[in-house]
Amino acid sequence: MPQIVTSHAMIITNHAMKRYAERIQGKDTILDANTFVATNEEMIIQNINTMLEHSEFLYSGRIGTTNTSNVNAYLSGTWVLLTDQQNEKVITLYKVDFNVGEDFNKQFVEKIKERLLKHRQELEEEKAEINSQKADYESIVAENQQTIAEYKSAIKQLEQLTEDYQSVIKDLNKRLVKSEIKIKKDVEDLILRREF
Repeated sequence: MPQIVTSHAMIITNHAMKRYAERIQGKDTILDANTFVATNEEMIIQNINTMLEHSEFLYSGRIGTTNTSNVNAYLSGTWVLLTDQQNEKVITLYKVDFNVGEDFNKQFVEKIKERLLKHRQELEEEKAEINSQKADYESIVAENQQTIAEYKSAIKQLEQLTEDYQSVIKDLNKRLVKSEIKIKKDVEDLILRREF
């Protein structure tokens, strides 16, 4: 996966600096962590940015069930760094540590990276397959839409033709009415001249 590329140093949140003091420098108390951050802020920022420069991109999106915003996850050795979605600031960092030794941690990270690579390859293969299927269905949809448009045009023409024929029928009916009126007039002329 691509290395992180930054043209400028990222903003390191206060939370991330405290986690650095606690987790990398071993400052156990809040006071010790805050004091370390206050006196070593520039060094912390530089070190975290260096970690990012030598990290691998892992993932972009939501992580876990409590995180409501998207983040970018990076791996630097056995350290995970989370940045905001825009890669402008480091949110936090933590070590992959099972408390059974660094060798185990490294092996675990390597196994997960292998699994991640396999799953990424599967995802890419599935994307290619799905994109191919989608292209086939999109072609069918386009053809159907064209056919629908042709049918709609034919329907409009038939509707217009039907209206025209109905108009002709009305005209024919008018001719009948005129003829009927003539007959009625003739009958009235004959009948009304005589008194009952």
